[in-house]
Amino acid sequence: MIDMRCMHCDRKIPDDSMFCPYCGQDVEENQSLGELQDQILKQLSKEITGELPSASWDREERREYLRRRPRKQSKRYLGIIALVVVVMAFFMAAIWLMFTTMDANERRLRQEREQEIKERQESELEQKKDPERKEDENARTDENEEIKMSFVSEPGDFEDYYKLSVKEASASSVITQEGTDNSAMKAVDGNEKTSWQEGADGDGIGESLHLTLEKSYNVKYMSFKLGNWNSWEYYDGNNRPKELEITMGDVTQTITFPDGKTEYWVEFSGECPATEADVVIKSVYQGSQWDDTCIAEIGIYGRGN
Repeated sequence: MIDMRCMHCDRKIPDDSMFCPYCGQDVEENQSLGELQDQILKQLSKEITGELPSASWDREERREYLRRRPRKQSKRYLGIIALVVVVMAFFMAAIWLMFTTMDANERRLRQEREQEIKERQESELEQKKDPERKEDENARTDENEEIKMSFVSEPGDFEDYYKLSVKEASASSVITQEGTDNSAMKAVDGNEKTSWQEGADGDGIGESLHLTLEKSYNVKYMSFKLGNWNSWEYYDGNNRPKELEITMGDVTQTITFPDGKTEYWVEFSGECPATEADVVIKSVYQGSQWDDTCIAEIGIYGRGN
């Protein structure tokens, strides 16, 4: 028999009592609250286990009931553990793949370095076996390389190059002026106040200078002072070359010069072997008073070959 207890003060009360002798709580209200509590417990038991435990069960039956009751939390823990295992397996596979790739790249780079070293050693061995053939090939390459002329500023360091002496100079024409020498040698005498002045009819296009060196040299630079530099009046009054066709040894190129009383420098891309040079007037800047074209000075720089 189950003892009846007050739902309000939780004390034992007689079965036939209508009120709790301790707190005065109505017994019928106690019963209603007890029935409601039992219903809630039964409903919770059904949701959890699908069956209700009986008050008549002995200890063993209650243990069996607890053993068979589903363990939702355990299943959830198993799912978490499985997820952790999968993630760890993924990271281990990624790390293994990364190290495998790095090792393959390192092997490839090592093979490429070994191949480069092998090819360089073979090339050096080949050169040692036949050095004269290598020198001939280099000489042919140098001979076949086309030499170009280009404008440069005045070289700050001429190294082994120096100004070459012109043994002879001639011109296609020379203007005749009483008391003034305008011959071809005036373009290479080192005096910018004197100049070669062509004497042909017209503006001098097609007229030329021919310069002969003392011997064969390797020419690297040329300098030009174009026009009549005796004074600003003569400079402005006479024609100045605009385009000159320059031939040095076997190299020929037309150079276009700015119009200005400035020394212009031309550099050869490689040493140009030569014993003579030609300069031909191709176009001019017109003078304000006279129709004669003048060149004040030409310098040739090189070294012996």
